[in-house]
Amino acid sequence: MLRAIAPALLLGLLAVPAALFAEQCVAGVYAMAPWSRSIGGNAFNMAGNAAKLGFRVDQTPENGALIVYPPSYGRRINATYGHVALLVDVRPDANGQILIKDSNGICGGNRRQCRVRMPLWKIVFVIHPKK
Repeated sequence: MLRAIAPALLLGLLAVPAALFAEQCVAGVYAMAPWSRSIGGNAFNMAGNAAKLGFRVDQTPENGALIVYPPSYGRRINATYGHVALLVDVRPDANGQILIKDSNGICGGNRRQCRVRMPLWKIVFVIHPKK
């Protein structure tokens, strides 16, 4: 009986959308930027937590820093918690896009890299690694 059920279960698991197994953005950032693990919290409160711990938090982009999008930012940003990603290359390309790496958000997967339009630096926060 179990032998007959096992293939059906396996096929059922394969049919489950990958989004159910998506790594949350904060967990992805912790894996990609180990220096950020001490910050804690979710994307919504990471900037405040980081500032309290002595990290520099501002709106100045820097490769290797984290970008925190507020919940109100828009498309592909969690409306409750916002989103956090790693800034990979902040020099805009010919299309005005920068390179980020994230999980469960803008790039559409776990620890994926993609080009995105330059964010509105006035409404996002950048958390810099301690020097």
